[in-house]
This record gives sequence, C-alpha cells and structure tokens, in this order.
Amino acid sequence: MEIQINKAVIAIDSIITIALKWMNATPSFVRNEIMKVFYAAGPERVSHYIDEWNGEFASYYLNMDEDMRRKLFNYYAIELEPDKYTPDSDEFYMATLTTGNKFEVYPFESHIVHLFFLTAYNNSLELLKNPVTIRIQPDCS
Repeated sequence: MEIQINKAVIAIDSIITIALKWMNATPSFVRNEIMKVFYAAGPERVSHYIDEWNGEFASYYLNMDEDMRRKLFNYYAIELEPDKYTPDSDEFYMATLTTGNKFEVYPFESHIVHLFFLTAYNNSLELLKNPVTIRIQPDCS
C-alpha cells in the first residue's frame, strides 16, 4: 500500500508542476508545449489539441484520452505503468465496460492523477476547512 501512495504522490506532484508551468505561461508557450508533447499525432490532431486548451490544466487533463495522457507523461519523463490492454482493442473495450475498478484498466499513475483533478475540479476548497479525522482502532488481539 505504501508503494502505491508514493507512486501517487510522485505522479500528482509531477503533473501539478507541469500544470503550474502551463497556467503561468503565455499562450504562445503553451501552444509550443502542446506541439512538442503531441507532435507525433500529426498536424491536424495537434491543431485540435491546441484548440482544446482553455487556459485551465485540470479541465484539459480530464478531457484527454489515454493516449494523450501517455504522451504527456512520456514527454515530461514521468514514470507510467505499461498499458494493461492494447488501446482500441476488443479486450480494452470489454474491460472498460465490465470492470468496476478503472485501476485494472488504465495505468495507475494516469488514473490517480485523473481522480485527483476530478476531485479538485468538482469540489470546493470548503472541504479543506473541515479536515477528516481518521481513527485507527488499536489491535486488541
């Protein structure tokens, strides 16, 4: 469990560093970064990815497909588990439809960052005013 927490912290921290870099940059810098990250997708797709940028990294990440996320992680040299299924394969689509746990379908790091942005994007900072207390029961055996 501790290894997974460390992997999650490293992935989230790395992506947040990139997000801050993009959010504080000029539009031309972001365009150039998108071109560098996704150049292999071809000019039409890169143009589409540039058009999708709305100035908000969380929204941009949440709307990325898994291939885009992999390219982002690879470009910035962030460790990412190998794909569990060949993208666009029948096995991949069946797993996404039948598996209740997305961690069994998508690479851990990309999915944990997705969950982080989803939680942050859909919740108010008011959550931080009332921290959750976790109580651990002593082992009475």
